[in-house]
Amino acid sequence: MNDLLQTAFATTNLPMTILFGLVVLYWLFVILGFLDLDLFDIDLDLDVDMDAGAVATLFSFGAVPFMLILSLFVFFSWNLTMLGSYYLPISLGWMIYLPVLFGGFVFTRIISMPLKHFFKKLDDSDQNIRSVEAQVGTMLADNDGVRLSQCRIKTKGAPLLATVKARPGQVLTKGQTVIIVEKDENKDFFYAEELDDWE
Repeated sequence: MNDLLQTAFATTNLPMTILFGLVVLYWLFVILGFLDLDLFDIDLDLDVDMDAGAVATLFSFGAVPFMLILSLFVFFSWNLTMLGSYYLPISLGWMIYLPVLFGGFVFTRIISMPLKHFFKKLDDSDQNIRSVEAQVGTMLADNDGVRLSQCRIKTKGAPLLATVKARPGQVLTKGQTVIIVEKDENKDFFYAEELDDWE
């Protein structure tokens, strides 16, 4: 344990250790609910001479959350720094960052490729859920406008399940055909009304 701490807080390793500590704190705050996962997302539409689109594609920015990419890069770079400092027979000093940053990039790139497909599926699912407004569905449980219920919406593929609530003062019953009216902007659910009211 002492060797680990000495290696982590060695002069050349300290910057990467601090970055790693900040990443750990960030995810701890996310887990505790103090921070939103989108808080540090960045817009990569940069007004610079370099090809920002190529950089975004290379790192899977846009498909994978920026903070996740950054966290992976820092995690791999820190581990490579620690391993290099501990096991190399000679000290490279600050030169260790050349292979470390390259190695961090390679590992991050390898991991981000399958994550890109995973987050794309999540995004496609989210887009489907957001497009249910004005769609007709069937209530799966009674709803009195107080609690939330599920509504099944038929599609060409697997049916969608939308979280819905009746308008205040209205009651929707299980099996009733309803229409999705609008999404609540503050909470993640939709308002539904009787289809007969719209015909």
